[in-house]
This record gives sequence, C-alpha cells and structure tokens, in this order.
Amino acid sequence: MTSPARFFHRFFRRSPWPLLLAAGLGLAAPAAQAHSVRELLDDCRTALLWLAADNRPRSGNEQGGRCVAYVNGFADGYRIGEYLADKVGVSLNALCLPQGPDASGRMVRALVSHLHLLPGDTDTPPQTLVAGAFAKAFSCEPPAAPGK
Repeated sequence: MTSPARFFHRFFRRSPWPLLLAAGLGLAAPAAQAHSVRELLDDCRTALLWLAADNRPRSGNEQGGRCVAYVNGFADGYRIGEYLADKVGVSLNALCLPQGPDASGRMVRALVSHLHLLPGDTDTPPQTLVAGAFAKAFSCEPPAAPGK
C-alpha cells in the first residue's frame, strides 16, 4: 500500500494537472477589492491634502498613504505588463504614466478629478475606474489639432 505522501509526490512530479488545477481554482476565485470606489475617493482626497507642495508624499497619514500606494501599485502593474508585452513583441502604448518625484501627486489628482464626476453608487470596480482616469489624463496620443 502506498502512503498518501508517496502518492502525492508521484502524482505532482509526473503530471502537470495539479498545477493547472491549482491555477484554475485561483482564476475562478472572485477578485478581492482593497477599496470600494467611495473609500478610494475619500483616501485620495486625503492624499491631496497630505501631499507636499512638491507632490512628494509626507509620512504619517495612513488614509492618504493607502491612495498613494494604490495608484503606485496600479502604475507598477501597468509597467510590468508593458515590459512583458515588449518581450513578446507587442507594444501596449495605452498609457504614458508620469515619471519622477511628482508622479504620485499627478496620478492622485487625475484620479480624484475622474472619481469626483461619478455617481456615488457606481458598481464599476475601482481598478477599472483608475484605468479610465489614467487613460484620459495620461494618454500617449498627442491631442487632436483644433478644428479636426
């Protein structure tokens, strides 16, 4: 008789199915949201007050820090996606996110401007709203010439 440990060792070593099953279960799980839209807007409004005049975040404010961390995490994820897409010969070119020490402040302001215009009861996921706000504020396409 085979012990359970020996069975699992043989099964996992010889077959890709356990890994594929585990990956599939992870994809089937509902996405967890760190923020509701209202919480994100409140945090980002606090962040606007919290950002220094040079747009660099100051320490000591958890609520404003959550917003800055959220937008910076979104930007990092987008940049990772750009890098990986480039590795397979695809150019995303969807966003031209700001760089430099004032990037956080610019992204927070763009997000607050966008979220402020939405109805309070929207059921759109926050990450979708962030993507929309950044697509409007940080588009890679030059603005259309007047009259065209």
